[in-house]
This record gives sequence, C-alpha cells and structure tokens, in this order.
Amino acid sequence: PGTLLAACVVTWTLCSLAAALMAMSVLVLLAAPDLVIDELHRQDPQLASSGLSDADIRSATFVTAAVVIVWSAAAIAFAVLAVRRVAWGHRALLVSAALAALVCLVGAAFNLLLVVPFAGCLTAVVLLTRPEVRRWFS
Repeated sequence: PGTLLAACVVTWTLCSLAAALMAMSVLVLLAAPDLVIDELHRQDPQLASSGLSDADIRSATFVTAAVVIVWSAAAIAFAVLAVRRVAWGHRALLVSAALAALVCLVGAAFNLLLVVPFAGCLTAVVLLTRPEVRRWFS
C-alpha cells in the first residue's frame, strides 16, 4: 500500500539524515576536539561547573552517535523488510518509530529542533497503523 511506502520513505529519509549528522559530528569532534569543546563551553558557560569533563563530553558524543547510527541502520533494514511484506519487519519498524518518537519528544524539551524528527516518527507510526497496512500484513 502507498501508506506503507510513505512510512518507509519517511523512515529512510529521517534515519539517513540522523546517521549522517551523527557521523559528521563524530568526524568534527575527531578532527578538531579543542575547537568543539571550546565552542560548547562558550555557548554554555555553566558546562564546566556541571561536573562534566571534556573527556565525558567526548565519550557521551561518541556513545550517542553509535546508538543513533545503529538504531538508524536497524530502522532502515526494518523498513526494507516491511516493504518486502515481512510481518515482523513491520512490527519492528512500528516499535522503533514509536520509541524514536518518544525519545524525540523528551529531547524536544531540551532542544526544540527535535520536534522535526518527532513529527516524522509520529507520521510513520500513524501510517504504519492504517487499516490498509494492517490488512496487507494479515
């Protein structure tokens, strides 16, 4: 169904973008760590008093990037499986999109830009639960 394809296109687009942005963040942090850390301290002067060391910030960035990249790759694969009419791929994609929406919603409290992927995740969830999509997998 077209609604399933639309959900998969949203997934492929958002996941590719998220993975690419995180990979670029890691590359920038590896290429110019002092520049990045200095800019973070300039933007948030209270960062130094928060108890986070520069090494903690770098580690958190690498771990976050790894999680986002792996999760994005998994969601892309689930979408491919869903398009190929693999029922568990559809279910996995639905769960992944719902969890990603929740993460983005919570994260939007700290960074308003996360409203955009939240809207995309919510769109995918709505499309994946449409009656014609459920019928196609039954």
